[in-house]
Amino acid sequence: IVTTRDASIIQNCAYPCYLYRLEPLKTDDAKQLLLRKSNKSYEDIKGGKAEKVFDRILERCGGLPLALVAIGAVLRTKCIEDWEKLSLQLSSGLKTKSSLEEMTRVITLSYTHLPSHLKPCFLYLSVFPEDFSIKRRCVVNRWIAEGFVDAKYGMAMEDVGNSYFDELINRSMIQPYRFYSHGSVLSCVLHDIMRDIAISISAEENFVFVTKGFVSGTPPENIRHLSIDGRQESNLSFDLSHVRSLSVFYKPREQLASLCRPSQLRMIRVLDLEFSLRRVTQNDIRNIGLLRHLRYLSVRKCSYIYNLPTSIRKLQGLQTLDMRRSLITKLPAEVTKLQSLRSLQCSTVGAYRYSDFNIYRPKKSFLTIMRFPLLLPRFISRDRSSLVVAEFLKGSSSCWTRSSGVSVPKGIRSLKELQILGIVDISRSNKSVVHELGELTQLKKLSVAGLTGKNINPLFEALQNLSSLCSLSMEAKLLHSLRALEQVSSPTPFLHTLKLLGRLDKIPSWVGTLGRLVKIQLVLTGLKDAESISILGELRSLKCLRLFYNAYNGQELLFSPGKFPELTILILEDLKKVRKVTFEERTSPKLKKITIHDCSAELTICGTVSRPEIH
Repeated sequence: IVTTRDASIIQNCAYPCYLYRLEPLKTDDAKQLLLRKSNKSYEDIKGGKAEKVFDRILERCGGLPLALVAIGAVLRTKCIEDWEKLSLQLSSGLKTKSSLEEMTRVITLSYTHLPSHLKPCFLYLSVFPEDFSIKRRCVVNRWIAEGFVDAKYGMAMEDVGNSYFDELINRSMIQPYRFYSHGSVLSCVLHDIMRDIAISISAEENFVFVTKGFVSGTPPENIRHLSIDGRQESNLSFDLSHVRSLSVFYKPREQLASLCRPSQLRMIRVLDLEFSLRRVTQNDIRNIGLLRHLRYLSVRKCSYIYNLPTSIRKLQGLQTLDMRRSLITKLPAEVTKLQSLRSLQCSTVGAYRYSDFNIYRPKKSFLTIMRFPLLLPRFISRDRSSLVVAEFLKGSSSCWTRSSGVSVPKGIRSLKELQILGIVDISRSNKSVVHELGELTQLKKLSVAGLTGKNINPLFEALQNLSSLCSLSMEAKLLHSLRALEQVSSPTPFLHTLKLLGRLDKIPSWVGTLGRLVKIQLVLTGLKDAESISILGELRSLKCLRLFYNAYNGQELLFSPGKFPELTILILEDLKKVRKVTFEERTSPKLKKITIHDCSAELTICGTVSRPEIH
């Protein structure tokens, strides 16, 4: 199936008998859509001048859904008395023809009527490629780093930024794509026409420059926001001296080190390499300390970085540092000097591809590992050679740890603005770090690894002070369990997300007291008794339950009557021993989706009355 907005394309696409032309909405359907999007009822406009103006606007939208949605979102923000001014601005072309040009002109009005604080936020979204899933947290943090979000008394900057995001959703400028368990939008997409409008306006205002579509020639001067799309070969020479943000997608022809030259990026605030398929190496960030204005740095997703340079202490304005799934196992003490940090997320890849260490054959493993990085680079590509060397240095500096967490230095308490922190390996960090975590009172999300029977109690004592904590993830140290969790009290009653990785005999009783818990994820917990599932079923707000990798080892997973009243999503993955999932009457009445992956071929589901979506 091929879809297109351009009627001229179909002439070369298929025989006429295979074509289906989507007709505009009928008048009644179009009226209902416009009323719904404008947040009005027919009684609100019935009779008099208001109804005539409404009908005029309806007629000029020509029954095109996107035009109706965009204009309806504008009407929502205006009183009925001001609707006539908008109707005069609308072109009458759409009622006679449904050309792309006329619809674009109509939709541009929705941008024109945006408040001034939302216009740069909307245009900024054009840095992302077509049909790209834009994560809420990512774009809000970038808006804050760029200075687009205005501080409001009594509100955190993240909350203000989230209100901007929600307002763009409500105005139908962006479309919801994925949702959190508690119902808010996790990510969005930008409609193709909306993106074309954003790119067009950005080009006129010299706001965003996107390399895709610009094959050769001289790019405009004084580029402020540069988006490099590696899917297209381009021969462009950039002046980066005025660039405030650099985003790299897919695999660019240029090496990242040549793009990220501190001598050129003097004004940069946002450096986002997360979606680059060209792996970031240690060499690419060796001079990172020279980017004095940097506020947002993301090199997430399997970078080959094994050490943060000490010059990072110079980035006093850095607010977001995202180095998840890198090869870093230890953060330098200089990180504690970054007083503006609001989000610090670092994690390491636990597995080793080239320099694995066998604890049962330590001598042979040591000799093999010592020779490997010296010999193999001669026979493999440069990119893989960087991985081999980085992996070896990671393993040798951390005694071949398999933890996904990183060692955190003493003094982490000085980062008073931190709201997101992870993954902290408390078994490899300074002993005082556990107590210092309790002084980070602004924390909303915390992930810790390396839990043992000895450090669980001190950790939970520290968590008692974190009244803002909403999300908590805990991972046991290798060959240890989380059984000591059964002896401690609840960390905070305000948790809405809880993730546990490690052996448990049963669900701790305090989990049943978390009345606001919306999502729980269990990994390798090895639960066997039905009582544990029963405890989870008492959580009146629980909407998402994830059981991964032998989280439950009983043969039957039973959902009893009256349990899981709000559960909407159930995910079962790699539960090899489960043979039957049974839903008794009056259980999980709101269940919409069941996902089963890599479980036993004999697994059966019984008693699903509401017919949820099963994958």
